[in-house]
Amino acid sequence: MKKINTEDDKLITFLKDSGLDKPSANFAYRLKHNIVEQFKRNYTVEYKKEERLGKCILVILIFFNLLMLYYLNPFSIQPMISISVAAFILGLVTLIIIIKKNKTGYLNSDS
Repeated sequence: MKKINTEDDKLITFLKDSGLDKPSANFAYRLKHNIVEQFKRNYTVEYKKEERLGKCILVILIFFNLLMLYYLNPFSIQPMISISVAAFILGLVTLIIIIKKNKTGYLNSDS
C-alpha cells in the first residue's frame, strides 16, 4: 500500500488550494532536465572510485606480467620477434590512447 507523508499531504492541499492541478510544460521540461543532470552527477561520483580501483588492479597485473616476461627472458631465444611484437603492441596502445583523447575533445582543433 502507498503511504502518504504529512509533508506530501500538505503539498497536495496547497496545490489544490492554489488551483495548480496540472503543471506547465516548461515545469515538466525543467524537472526532467534536473533529474537527468542529477543522475549524471551521481553516476559519475559513484563510479569514479570503482574506476580507480580497476585501474590500480590493471597496473598491478601489467607489472607482474612484465616481471614474468623479464624473468622468462624471451629476448635470448629470438630477439627480433620479441622486439617487433613489443613495438606493435606499444604502437597499438598509443593509437588507442590518441583515439580516446580525440573522442573526449582533448585534441580537437575546435577548442
